[in-house]
Amino acid sequence: MVGDQNSGRNAGAAPSRYAGRISWLGRRRGFVVGMIWAGGASLALVHYTALHAQESVTVFGARLGAKPGEGPLLRIEGTDLDARRGSTLGETLSLLPGVQHSAFGPNSSRPTIRGLDQDRVKILQGGSGMQDLSSFSADHAVAIDMLLIDRVDVLRGPAALLYGGNAMGGVINVVDRRIVRAASDPASSRVLLQAGNGANDRLAGAVIAGPLGSGFGGAGSSGSSSGTSQWFGHLDVSGFRAGDTRTPAFSLVDHHAGEVAGPFRRIRNSDSDQRSAGAGLSWVGPAGHLGAAIDEVRKDYGVTAEEGTRIAMHRQRSRIEGERAFGGSQDLRLGFRLGQTSYRHDETEDGEVTRFSNRNNDWRADLSYGSRGKYSGVVGLEGERQRFSALDAEGGFAFVPPNQTRKTAAFVLQRLPLGTSELQLAARQEEVSVSSEALAASGAGTRSFSPRSFSVSFGAPLTQGLSILGSLSRAERAPSAFELLADGIHHAAGTFEKGDPLLRCEKGDLADLSLNYRQGEQELRFSVYQSRFKRYIGLVRDPSLDTEHGYHHAEDGGIPVGAATEEDAHHDRVPGYRYQPVRARFRGVELSWNTSLRLGDSTLRPLVQFDLTRGINADTGEAIARIAPRRVILAAGWAWQTRHGHAWLVRPELVFAAAGRQTQEDRDSESDPAPSYRLVNLYAAVDARGWKGLGKGMSFYARARNLTNELAYNATALPNIRALAPLPGRSVQLGLQLRF
Repeated sequence: MVGDQNSGRNAGAAPSRYAGRISWLGRRRGFVVGMIWAGGASLALVHYTALHAQESVTVFGARLGAKPGEGPLLRIEGTDLDARRGSTLGETLSLLPGVQHSAFGPNSSRPTIRGLDQDRVKILQGGSGMQDLSSFSADHAVAIDMLLIDRVDVLRGPAALLYGGNAMGGVINVVDRRIVRAASDPASSRVLLQAGNGANDRLAGAVIAGPLGSGFGGAGSSGSSSGTSQWFGHLDVSGFRAGDTRTPAFSLVDHHAGEVAGPFRRIRNSDSDQRSAGAGLSWVGPAGHLGAAIDEVRKDYGVTAEEGTRIAMHRQRSRIEGERAFGGSQDLRLGFRLGQTSYRHDETEDGEVTRFSNRNNDWRADLSYGSRGKYSGVVGLEGERQRFSALDAEGGFAFVPPNQTRKTAAFVLQRLPLGTSELQLAARQEEVSVSSEALAASGAGTRSFSPRSFSVSFGAPLTQGLSILGSLSRAERAPSAFELLADGIHHAAGTFEKGDPLLRCEKGDLADLSLNYRQGEQELRFSVYQSRFKRYIGLVRDPSLDTEHGYHHAEDGGIPVGAATEEDAHHDRVPGYRYQPVRARFRGVELSWNTSLRLGDSTLRPLVQFDLTRGINADTGEAIARIAPRRVILAAGWAWQTRHGHAWLVRPELVFAAAGRQTQEDRDSESDPAPSYRLVNLYAAVDARGWKGLGKGMSFYARARNLTNELAYNATALPNIRALAPLPGRSVQLGLQLRF
């Protein structure tokens, strides 16, 4: 029997009438015992530390929504978000400390945090889970409209593990304000128009949002503070269209055949057409809020790896959430979230259509207690059910067989003030099951897992303005259905991928230590971290799985079925990859410094940033593939106001990235690592105020990227994708935003 619970091992035997009930009770008993043990250990440690505490409390921000700079939370909003905003989430966040992106061309780009990617980075929309296929494979686009978002929070540390092993890298929360949680923070109505020359892109979007009438006996947006209630409405719509992305001249080299193709000046099959719409209705009262939202994203885009492949994506998501405070001091708050997602995309290759479908229902309830500077925390429950299928026109499965995943979890976060310091303890216990006819046929049956995650962090001030924050975590993640069941050519990625039905939980120990200094307008943050994995489930290059496009792989000989010789098979081959566990280590350093300087009537805000991540396969001593190299970013925002009240901002930015490290994957793929590069970016904006008849204001902006038109490649991409999709060349986007 595999170390994880495996309820389907004896699938060939006649099932007992009560076998299913016994199995269910056994799993739930382990779940309950585990949670009692975790909660008891956490409370015992809390009370033991309280008895020996000598000083009082400072709360380090750990929950989503904490103030920027408090604890391991990065926040991007306002002008900073406008300057960085791209067409994908990965591109938008890619220059934050420790954050990179796994680019599969301009249309599919998912964030990578400290070398951890895909199902190790949890993406939320308004605090509710995003249910698309990007977490399973980076060639799938993140189904979020980046044009209308208001804020993005990146969370690491104990609070991130409240979302399980799927958040061991971190949590990314995209805030769209379709649901209003506080009467003082509704979305603003606006119209956005933009055009660019890098891909001949065009976009238009509009948001209509605000209070509805005078509410139930209250007036205006101050209702919650004065004991009244208020209703808020939200409508948004947007459209985006782009052609093939322009790049500096590049060539494709076939080392085996000794041929060079090119030069090319555009990324093939990288055009896209996206439309989205959303609506929300919220009620905000003196003790809480209740809201519902629905949104839809449609995106038709090309696949860089396969010139004749297109993806037509359609995602609908509806969600309901609420929170209620109890007691005069409102130190007890009960919240809940319900979500339903219907996702599908059709991959069309040479007229043949494969439909990927993912239907998901999720819920979450939590109870928070206490307040700042006091004994406080949160406990909660979470559940999810996901049904996936990928079927071709004849009804046969493509790449991954149909499957169903169920998750239930309980979690707890406890904060304990220790004088001017704070201790945080977090624990989460999950029950995960993956079922599929393919698993039953292989003899693995329904795979069941019980991942546990624990974390402890400690923060304390050292001197005036200087504080220290450290954390230790043990995280476990159940393997995804893709990692268990993949078996075939993944056309959108241009790879042959093989899963392992007997994979066990991924296990990792994570440590982080940060020094933070804040004095006036000056802020300095220095972090070091290390992650050790006993079982890191990696997508590892396996030349024995190389196959020829259009054929099924022959496991026994390593030569594709239909290929006469190895030479024939090598031509137009599809590189093979296998999901397998390895011992792995990740280490890194992050440094960021910024301040604000007064220069007469203007303000200069310089920024210096450095990050470095190293990943090692401890079984072989080789560098782990697709880890971003060290990087330095220099930027400065220069802001001033004219005598007419118009606000100007100019923000140049320099990005220096080192060359990627040579890995075994590169050697097996006969490819070179990504070379070093230097990028020059520029953002300029003017906020025109006081113009009558234009509502609350009008802003013009220009966003220029790669001004020197340097040829650059993304080190985190698969070698075959990296060669086909360099980073975009010189481009300029001009935009206009009207606010009402």
